[in-house]
Amino acid sequence: MNRSARGWIESAKNPQVKALLRLQERRTREREARTVVEGVREVQRAFEAGLTLEAAYVAPDLLATEGHLLEQTLASAGIPVTGCARAAFERMSGRQGPDGVLAVNVSNRHADLS
Repeated sequence: MNRSARGWIESAKNPQVKALLRLQERRTREREARTVVEGVREVQRAFEAGLTLEAAYVAPDLLATEGHLLEQTLASAGIPVTGCARAAFERMSGRQGPDGVLAVNVSNRHADLS
């Protein structure tokens, strides 16, 4: 990931990190019609199902090969991909042991991810 080409979040206090954290609250998700999709497999499925992904965030230090490939796929599809320092990404993550990829989905209420 080229830090200057796609943006970089270094601090866990970054406004984008705070905005993603607010999406953990149901009221915020419903009001903004946005959700966070986290994990390589989950983001890949959301992308393949045609969900509207408005942005993706990756932590290069946490990515395995599949994560790097997904990052390239999302960027090629025109989805803005922002890199994150490990600490910032771990703050945004809702998981223990995150795999380094999450995306923001604009609500598609009837999408089928199966």
